[in-house]
Amino acid sequence: MLRRLSRLGGALALLALAACGPSPSPPQIEPVDLEAGYRLLFNGTLVGHALFTLRVQPDGRYLMEAYTIPSDQLRQAAGHEVLETSSGTIGYAGVRPRRFQHSVMQDDLVEMVSFVFDWERGVLKLVGQDNEQETELPPGTHDRLSYLLTAYHLALAGEGTLQIQIASPGSADEARLEVMGKQAVQIPLGSYAAVGIRRVTAEPDETRALWFEPGLGPLPVRIVHIRDGSTVEMLMESLNPPPRHPR
Repeated sequence: MLRRLSRLGGALALLALAACGPSPSPPQIEPVDLEAGYRLLFNGTLVGHALFTLRVQPDGRYLMEAYTIPSDQLRQAAGHEVLETSSGTIGYAGVRPRRFQHSVMQDDLVEMVSFVFDWERGVLKLVGQDNEQETELPPGTHDRLSYLLTAYHLALAGEGTLQIQIASPGSADEARLEVMGKQAVQIPLGSYAAVGIRRVTAEPDETRALWFEPGLGPLPVRIVHIRDGSTVEMLMESLNPPPRHPR
């Protein structure tokens, strides 16, 4: 489970991104053990915080968790807590999630949905509250957390595009990730020249992007989602181990 759940607030929802194009060389992500806190903003107003943890073992196994809750005011209204967990492997076959779990906790009620990625059989199993179903598992399929590791690898490459599909409760999204190059990014930790990744989808009025600073590790330092004139933004505000001095 996530560390320090009681000390860090969260968000209304996690932002999802996806990708398309020729695949780069297999990811080479060094073993890490990170914990990052984020501010969640809606049209510039603070509405919550989020806590991400990522552990990558020397043998390529990874575990990523994301815990979000609304701010105090929103919790008093109709807020809820969200816990998402992804586990899998990183290797020559790329980033391959094995299991993803999405839990929504409100008052005494907990709703949980799980995905099981059976790469050997080519089957994706969805396990819901009252039912189970299996569908085909296309190559390059990710969950809402594992795609971050693939996007990070694309950012390290510094150029190109990548296509993946993101499985999430109720839908599967396909899009193209494009490297935007280095851009100045201001976050609570400081100013960085981060590599931007743009998401391109069939929705013409929707803009999604995220930025990585390799010196801070595989987690994005900023995520932006713009739709219908509203902007949801996540900004990294803490990192353990502590970051280097910003550039």
